[in-house]
Amino acid sequence: MNQNQLHLSRTAAIQINNDSSQTLCNLIEVGQDGLQRQRRKICNNIQDLSNHKSRYHTGERICDMIVVGADGQQRPCRKVCKNAASLSVQKRTHRKHKPFDVGQDVRQ
Repeated sequence: MNQNQLHLSRTAAIQINNDSSQTLCNLIEVGQDGLQRQRRKICNNIQDLSNHKSRYHTGERICDMIVVGADGQQRPCRKVCKNAASLSVQKRTHRKHKPFDVGQDVRQ
């Protein structure tokens, strides 16, 4: 993805409908196929729009949760997630796993 596409993928224009309290998030995204698409998300109010933007228009995030590798050593996960919402899902997968004791024999 070049710099222009990256800029377009993070550009959001907000329009407020004067007839109601709904707000509209217009975002131009660049898909994996390289084509631009306009996505529209209707939010009930400004707070919903703010929450939507902070979850989905945050750009890439890297998971920094500590995991135990195949060699038994602790290390950061470092999985790249497309936004804050997918990072939250990724971190939840780590919390579901029970802590692993490095000294524990797993072949029991």
